[in-house]
Amino acid sequence: MHYRTAAVAFLIMAVSACGGSDTTSKQSADAPVDAPIDAPVDAPATEVPATEAPSAGTRDNPLPIGAAVTVGDWEVTVTAVNQNAADVVAAENQFNDPPAEGSNFVLIGIKATYSGADSGTFWVDNTSKVLGAGGNTFDANCGVVPNPIMDAGETFPGATIESNMCFSVESAQLDGATLIIEPSFSSGDRVFFALK
Repeated sequence: MHYRTAAVAFLIMAVSACGGSDTTSKQSADAPVDAPIDAPVDAPATEVPATEAPSAGTRDNPLPIGAAVTVGDWEVTVTAVNQNAADVVAAENQFNDPPAEGSNFVLIGIKATYSGADSGTFWVDNTSKVLGAGGNTFDANCGVVPNPIMDAGETFPGATIESNMCFSVESAQLDGATLIIEPSFSSGDRVFFALK
């Protein structure tokens, strides 16, 4: 009788153990999952660099008429522009030739103050030319003009000159043309001036 009771008790324990295991398993399967569910992740925002405006005095942003800028040892201002100065040039000297067919005489007024240590001559210290809208450059070539830049002689610190330069420019390249002035003998940057 003692052995029988022990066998029954063993069976009950075994069945309880199996049932408990099934219950634990079921509870584990039905329990909430703490692991994160895969969800779409927003891509990090891409920063678009701000576009900086080109510096004043560059080809893309020429200085307006009346603005002063330092070119080498000179503070230079374009004071006036006449894009059709053939009559002015003709009136200055009867021997002047008219502009070539398809070209204009462009008369440019310049004001420049010398700020170097010794003395300077503007047209020697600087090189000037007109850059046409099509990318071609044009040199001074109008004949005798009123108050020419080449008559502006040696200039000492603090002194100012006011003179004219004249360029023969293809008419088709006038819209958007600029004046370039750059130091002749130093590594200073060239400066672009608007012509209207």
